[in-house]
Amino acid sequence: MQLEIIFNPKQRNNVNKCINDWDYGTNCMELHNKCVLPFGKQVGFVKDVPAFSNCDNEVIAKDSNIVLINDKKPIITGMKWQCVEYARRYLITKLGVSFKDVDSAEEIWFLQHVNSVQTNKKQILKSYMNGIFYDNTNIPRAHDIIIWAKHDPNIPYGHIAVILKVENHQIFIGEQNWYNGDWCDPTFSRILKLKKGLGYSLEILDNDHKILGWMRVIF
Repeated sequence: MQLEIIFNPKQRNNVNKCINDWDYGTNCMELHNKCVLPFGKQVGFVKDVPAFSNCDNEVIAKDSNIVLINDKKPIITGMKWQCVEYARRYLITKLGVSFKDVDSAEEIWFLQHVNSVQTNKKQILKSYMNGIFYDNTNIPRAHDIIIWAKHDPNIPYGHIAVILKVENHQIFIGEQNWYNGDWCDPTFSRILKLKKGLGYSLEILDNDHKILGWMRVIF
């Protein structure tokens, strides 16, 4: 199942801006540690999965967010409005699965399964290490999640984002609690580059932080 993202001409013009901002540390990265928008203000939207500002990356909310499955079964998605909360809410909404409680985003890299929110049935959560030798089965795709390692004071718990679309070696992602301002485009947070290197290596590039790899729910 693919997530379709529809661009209008104005949105298309913003694509290069999003790449340049995040590659070279201008605009967006300068705001990374500031309260760009108030806590809880919507910063972006993928169908049925809005993203909200956490104010800055040091804010830890006292309450958790809850979604209703079939308008009646409550599911806790995590602390508002952390990166883990968004990824879990996305997987619940789009794939009907969730992962167990974790103390950091990096811990998700070591999980081996998720559970159906309806039946609690286990589904494999397969990991693909960054720099892996690629074939047609392990190329990043929509609904995969990307995991960053614990790195520095900016991401002391690691980070997680959801892949919305892959197009022409560009990965469009959705996330929360990165820089907490409006997404670079209303329908995606930013763009990461996908590099196919010599020796058939496959790598998602981030100039400043270590990406462990991407993960996929196997049905």
